[in-house]
Amino acid sequence: MFRSKRAFTLVELLVVIAIIGILVAMLLPAVQAAREAARRSQCTNNLKQLSLALLTYHQAVGRFPPPGISSNQVSWWVLILPYLEQKPLYDQFDFKQGNWNQPEKLRVAAVAVPVFFCPSSTDDEDRRSGHSSEVYPSGGPRVFTAHYFGVLGPNGTNNYVSPPVAYKCTGLTETFGGYCTQGSFLYPTGLDVASVRDGTSNTLFIGEIAWPGMPYYRAFTRGYYWESSRGTLLLFAKNVQYPINSRNTTTWNNTSFGSLHPGGAHFAMVDGSVRFFSQYTDQNVYMALASRNGEEAVSMPQ
Repeated sequence: MFRSKRAFTLVELLVVIAIIGILVAMLLPAVQAAREAARRSQCTNNLKQLSLALLTYHQAVGRFPPPGISSNQVSWWVLILPYLEQKPLYDQFDFKQGNWNQPEKLRVAAVAVPVFFCPSSTDDEDRRSGHSSEVYPSGGPRVFTAHYFGVLGPNGTNNYVSPPVAYKCTGLTETFGGYCTQGSFLYPTGLDVASVRDGTSNTLFIGEIAWPGMPYYRAFTRGYYWESSRGTLLLFAKNVQYPINSRNTTTWNNTSFGSLHPGGAHFAMVDGSVRFFSQYTDQNVYMALASRNGEEAVSMPQ
């Protein structure tokens, strides 16, 4: 005698599918959070390597590199390549006087150096030279940029002294936004660590600028550019004028620091430590930390 086998009813099948859907929906955020945690860890490690390279450069030269050099328009990125185990790439750069777009200079930017990139920014547009025509060789692909920028100093008012005073900056009326001179990256000479009088653990050194659509990504070999109509542009060092992640890009030198990490961005301090700063950090505190010698008494944000 045959017995009929009991099958799933349509209702039971739909219930099972719904349960699986709920479990997947619950699991995906956890997976995404784990991936972002890994990316944040890698970004922290990148900044750690870069800050140690800058400190090693200081030991060798006696000061940190300037953000850019006017005679050959080179960036601080090129100057620290030997301290990032990239000496062969450094040796390819032509340090003779001349513009940034000489083939002997741009060919170095045609090489991707992984430590230059925040892993949360995966779009090729964020790793290349943005909307510019910086290509190598002629007619070839756009060259590579970088996601970490030096801190020129605060652009605003120091409200921690009495009476309040404006932080020191030059050429603020210029179209490029001018550049500030109380940060850890000093144009045109570079800076020795003894000049960081507010404390190396309390002074911002380098931070992230890494988000899709940021229009000012340029070849990492470029550090300096000048136009009589727009002033001085320091391509891989920025003033601290706007809050983190506000992404105000009306003037190149004042482009805000920011990232695709939820809620803020990573910064390396001058002592080589790396911290994550919330985009809601009080602006006065943020500017005070961007100053190396403002004599502000502030507590590090938690």
